[in-house]
Amino acid sequence: MLTKNEVLEAIAFAIQDPLFNENSNKENTENWDSLGEITILETLARLTERKSDQIHDLYLANSTSELLLKLKEHGLVE
Repeated sequence: MLTKNEVLEAIAFAIQDPLFNENSNKENTENWDSLGEITILETLARLTERKSDQIHDLYLANSTSELLLKLKEHGLVE
């Protein structure tokens, strides 16, 4: 199972935003655009060994807190 920090660090690296944190969202994160969203989802898929692909509404998450909540609900993050 992943930790919240592992997820945040991986996404920050993937979208090249060192300020990415648990308060980040589409509105306050420059690189969270359509390409960034795909990058985030692919990063999560890789981290979870594709298990996050089974969360059908994960792409609707507009904030880090929503992403983490959906991952927790599916037992992928502590």
